[in-house]
Amino acid sequence: MEKLKAFAFGFFSDKHAEKATKGGFGLFFINIIIAVALILLGNVLAETVSFYPRYEGATTLKATVDNLFEPQNSDNAIRLFVDANKYVTAKRGGGEYAQELLVNTFSFEEDRAAYSADGFNIVVDTRDASLYDDFEAYYESKDGDGLTITNEEYSALSEAAKKGFAFKVRYTLNAVDTSDEKTEERETYLSENGKEQALKELKEKLSSGEIDELLYKNKVWALYANALYPELYTLGINSDAPLLRNYYYETYTLKGQTDYLFVFNDSIVGCFKTASGQVEEFYGFYENFSSGEITKSEGFIKTAYSSSVYLSRYVAFMNVMRFLPVYLVMPIVAALIAYLIIKIGEREKARKFLEVFGIISTYIAWSALFAAMATFALSFVISRKIIFATISVSFFVVLTIRSTVWFITDILKRKKEAENEERTDIEAAQK
Repeated sequence: MEKLKAFAFGFFSDKHAEKATKGGFGLFFINIIIAVALILLGNVLAETVSFYPRYEGATTLKATVDNLFEPQNSDNAIRLFVDANKYVTAKRGGGEYAQELLVNTFSFEEDRAAYSADGFNIVVDTRDASLYDDFEAYYESKDGDGLTITNEEYSALSEAAKKGFAFKVRYTLNAVDTSDEKTEERETYLSENGKEQALKELKEKLSSGEIDELLYKNKVWALYANALYPELYTLGINSDAPLLRNYYYETYTLKGQTDYLFVFNDSIVGCFKTASGQVEEFYGFYENFSSGEITKSEGFIKTAYSSSVYLSRYVAFMNVMRFLPVYLVMPIVAALIAYLIIKIGEREKARKFLEVFGIISTYIAWSALFAAMATFALSFVISRKIIFATISVSFFVVLTIRSTVWFITDILKRKKEAENEERTDIEAAQK
């Protein structure tokens, strides 16, 4: 019961915290587990809930989405269809639902006039995310002078001159041609350039039914692209060849573009500026939509965003796991600092480290709770990008402040007790 009181009330009462001096490491680990859970939960709630009031102020984004579904010219109206697997196809006006690029206000003035509100850009591209981009390869001078050369020109350079250039790709936003004719040409190239075994393995997978014909043709392209451009690995892409979807990241997101919404077949990706000038990036998915048509803008962004909560949980969990050693060390550091100060302040009657450690342990869970509450309140005014850093720093700050209050109080109390003992001794000697 005493240990339970120390656990529950130690943060608020030095008297109860004192009961944890012999609590051992059990109390510490229980508090750490609760603290980590609170930090995880607080991070997810702060990041998720704070999005909605920010979105309410995103007038240009909301107006652009309204224009997408209900434009002035009904021939431009976009309709999305969510299938049973939660992927979407789209149509424009009286067209048929298809996987294609229908809207791109970045590139087409007609689309910009039909949908864009105050320069906000929107793209509707429901082509499959696994499609490869028919990229153009080139080489760029490392001197920073902007000089670029083609693959053929690069091949003609000496080995010494080649070291002055870096491999680059220019995305075209066009899918690779996987026709029978093109695939045969690539198969021939691979056979003539030492890739017979890899090509044979692909054909065996096709024959066994492990992959279908379309996937086979795409794999042939990827094999061909890597054979033709061995430097592809230097791009750091998370695929065996540049994907069509990478175009948007490389062309806009990576270069700092803001105020956009991409509507893809499996997700939405958006970015807008808040009234205070903060840049808000968000993701959404279609899991929370019922199968069927989406014809209205109302609730579109909110419903899509609500499906991304699991992604927020995953990211928060990975961050917490990555920083778990830090969370373990924080209380130990706080206890060590308190111990050293008490050692100096109380000298011969100083507490042992394990006593100090036990007392500090009672502050851990409550520090995490107050840090989570503070971060949740701050999440409505700070960037969502720094929520995890805020809750982690707040945890240590609260823990440190409470520890400081305790050891100052403890030193003063011990000094007063020592003075009283000394006075008692003097009075006894005088008698």
